[in-house]
Amino acid sequence: MRNFVSLSRRDVSVSLVRLFFLLVFSLFVATQLNHDTYNDFYSKRLFRLHTADLATLATQMTTKLSFFLDQGSAEGVQNVLDASFGLFGFVITDCKVVDRECQGEKILFTSDRSLPWQQTPDLRMLAKASFATLRRPPLVKGGVVDRSQPAGEPIGRLYVVSNVPKRFADDYMLWLLAPFSDVVAR
Repeated sequence: MRNFVSLSRRDVSVSLVRLFFLLVFSLFVATQLNHDTYNDFYSKRLFRLHTADLATLATQMTTKLSFFLDQGSAEGVQNVLDASFGLFGFVITDCKVVDRECQGEKILFTSDRSLPWQQTPDLRMLAKASFATLRRPPLVKGGVVDRSQPAGEPIGRLYVVSNVPKRFADDYMLWLLAPFSDVVAR
């Protein structure tokens, strides 16, 4: 048995080349296996589950957010947005128009920026995102609905922004650039 110190340069070079090819082959096999798992788990199960839950969540969120927004409770609005963050992030704007186009729209609230956003939302991103109109809830005083404030009037929009890449290649590239990050489906 040869001593480790007495290895020739040729032996070291051959070992390094073998190690390099072993790493490349391992990465190739792992990428193929991860691609299949990602497509099966993310596209078929995880995304559908969260999308189905999103319809129920959006209904509950719009009620809560409309109430807190109408009351002027920034803390209440922020708590609802942050508690619901996950594969989808949320943005509230000041748009009081029901149509898709809204000129001069401003972002009022987003899910906390310290949460693991893939990309911080902006107005350009919101142009493609789905939204729900937040409406003024009926005002109840002493158990009786107060008709002096018009209920149902639009007071803003709740945008739902996807917080995960749509393709495996995009997610894989994000992972290679930041392997210890907790953003996206991984």
